[in-house]
Amino acid sequence: MYNKRIMELFLNAKNAGEIRSADGASEVENETCGSIIKLFILAETGVVTEARFKTFGCPVSIAASVLITEMIKGKTIEEISIITLEDLLQELGELPQGKVRCVETAFEALIELLASYDKKQKRKEKIVEKS
Repeated sequence: MYNKRIMELFLNAKNAGEIRSADGASEVENETCGSIIKLFILAETGVVTEARFKTFGCPVSIAASVLITEMIKGKTIEEISIITLEDLLQELGELPQGKVRCVETAFEALIELLASYDKKQKRKEKIVEKS
């Protein structure tokens, strides 16, 4: 049912967990199936030093979450911002019918994560300006 790549990511779910004082965080729910994907990052000078996820969902949702955390570690925010849904779909390979939405949910969580990071950075800049 699931291809080798999805099973590899799912069974060896690297980067599972939460980052309490994250520089960026997101949470997206797939209302169709009820899965929830949360992503967290720590970044230094615009480079992701740690990425984690907490996902409640099917093997494809978990595999997509693992894949995203692996893809963004060590990359700049600018490099991450050019990752596309097609990049994720290609990396995951053939999906069972109806499972593309699970990858779309993970991608939405990535977009929300970047927005969260940007918002937090702008807040920090305002604090520095006021000092």
